[in-house]
Amino acid sequence: IADAIAALIDNPNATDDDLCDIVTGPDFPTGGTILGHEAIREAYKTGRGSIAIRGKAEIIEDRGKHKIVITEIPYQVYKGRIIEAISDAYSEKRIVGIARLDDESNRKGMRVVIELQRNATPKIVLNQLFKHTPLQATFGFNMLALVPVGQPRPDGSVALEPQVLTLKQLLEHFITHRKDVITRRTAYDLRKAEERAHLLEGYRIALDHIDEVIEIVRGSQTTDEAKGKLSKRFDLSDVQAQAIVDMRLRTLVGLERKKIEDEYAELIKTIAELQDILRSPRRIAGIVKSETLDVKKRFGDERRTTIEAAEDELSIEQITPNIDVVVTYTVGGYIKRVSVDTFRTQSRGGRGVTGISNLKREDVVRNFFMTKTHDHVLFFTNMGRVYRLRGYEIPDTTRQARGTALVNLLTLPPGEEVTAVFPVHHFEGERYLVMVTRQGVIKKTKLDQFANVRRNGLIAINLDPGDALLAVDLSNGTRDIILGSTQGMAVHFNEKDVRPMGRVARGVKAMTLEKGDTVVAMDVLEDNRREVLLVTSLAFGKRTPIADYRHTARGGKGVKAFARQRDDIGQVVDQILVAPDDQLLMITSGNQVIRLKVGDIRKTGRDAKGVRLQRLGEGDEVIAITNLGKQAKQITEITGEPQQPEL
Repeated sequence: IADAIAALIDNPNATDDDLCDIVTGPDFPTGGTILGHEAIREAYKTGRGSIAIRGKAEIIEDRGKHKIVITEIPYQVYKGRIIEAISDAYSEKRIVGIARLDDESNRKGMRVVIELQRNATPKIVLNQLFKHTPLQATFGFNMLALVPVGQPRPDGSVALEPQVLTLKQLLEHFITHRKDVITRRTAYDLRKAEERAHLLEGYRIALDHIDEVIEIVRGSQTTDEAKGKLSKRFDLSDVQAQAIVDMRLRTLVGLERKKIEDEYAELIKTIAELQDILRSPRRIAGIVKSETLDVKKRFGDERRTTIEAAEDELSIEQITPNIDVVVTYTVGGYIKRVSVDTFRTQSRGGRGVTGISNLKREDVVRNFFMTKTHDHVLFFTNMGRVYRLRGYEIPDTTRQARGTALVNLLTLPPGEEVTAVFPVHHFEGERYLVMVTRQGVIKKTKLDQFANVRRNGLIAINLDPGDALLAVDLSNGTRDIILGSTQGMAVHFNEKDVRPMGRVARGVKAMTLEKGDTVVAMDVLEDNRREVLLVTSLAFGKRTPIADYRHTARGGKGVKAFARQRDDIGQVVDQILVAPDDQLLMITSGNQVIRLKVGDIRKTGRDAKGVRLQRLGEGDEVIAITNLGKQAKQITEITGEPQQPEL
């Protein structure tokens, strides 16, 4: 500011842009970092605006763990408010990846330490802190000032009017104010100097006639008599005569002529100097400049607040490489992403994946797909809602790691469970989401209606009381669909029979169910998988060509796909599309994980009973099957390297 004032005094024609080159931006006592030079310039040039300011946070590595250390906070933001906001955002899952939060501040300075989970990406967590807490705040500019308007009133006062000023106007008014202060101060100093010089002139006369002055003072009966005689005899003013009379005789006699003469001579020079200043506006401006620069010299220090490029141009996408990754979601609700390069490296090394002997039920892969870190991943729940994460928001881990519980990434209310997960590269084009509920309702909605899913989710389908969303799949709008029920019924129709509906619509009937029956699975047919595998709760199963499932009307009861529920077979628990070379994992309620080859399961007709796939223990039941071969093939296509099935 001091340099800008000096520059404006030297060049009154300087523009706001010129001054903005000097005044880079505010310097807050709490430090921090201002984002964006242009926002500051705009505020200075218009008098209004706002800037984003961040606290200073550093990512450090300590004993294999990453930490974010906050040492400065935005101006007018309390540290406690930031700590509370971090805690709230973590609880609400708007920030993920935090393991511990400690306030280590002391008299030496501020230090808030955020310890991250091992699978967290530090830069992403830091950006979430800036986005969801006051660690990044907005500071408003409103350069409003009371400005003198009109002519001075008779009493000398001036009317004031509030005005929004630019940087130049603000500095001009300040310079005018300082000129007025210096003018009044100089006039005051001149008056005092002239008064003192006048007294010294009287003292000089008194010293020239000291004996006579003493005689007059001693011979006078009163002070007024002495003053009158001195004024008349030596042509003194009333002020001069009063000053002499007020002196004690001892003081009067003791006056030193040289001291008075020196002071008088110095005062004459001072008076001349002050008079010259008052006659010269240029000299007054020069004093404003020199005194301003002197303040800078005496009190100026290093800037506390730094200024960096605005980060609205630096999104998380820009700081995160858009790479191919494999996302794995398990039966136990854990999710992770692993770089595709990990699969390439492992294939060349030849070790393969971890053996199945110690595999737990919750670790079994439920869904498995390749995507990119910038792509969207949609999560559909049993309550008919949809949530969204970006690929980079799913924690990056090793291939052997379990991953992160999905409930730590999504804000799911009690009782809500994810039933379908899949990636979306973009939302444009003629693509649809096909949804089916347990009570046999189906709905088809254009994918682009899910382009703006909020963090706390959106309604994907309106459900009837007691119903639940079972399955969701992506389609081009023309594929065949097969639905299977727990009592072994199946309907096979083309999705053209389902008209597109809005996001919050209920849907239409896909299948008429008998009492106690529910839909157990939905498959959107693929060109390379032309067989249907059904598995019952007691581990009976069969695979049947799709051609054996004749087309039926949407909404009908369908055809028999398996023998009706019997005590020795159990009810149908899952239905998937398979190819002869696929491998399966069969998961039981007793935490058994059984590996099967599709080619070992006898192919039968639709009316056949099926075969026993595995003998189960007392009270144990099959709850789901997972097609490993389909997942492994996806990775093989990406990497160009043969892959063992992912467990």
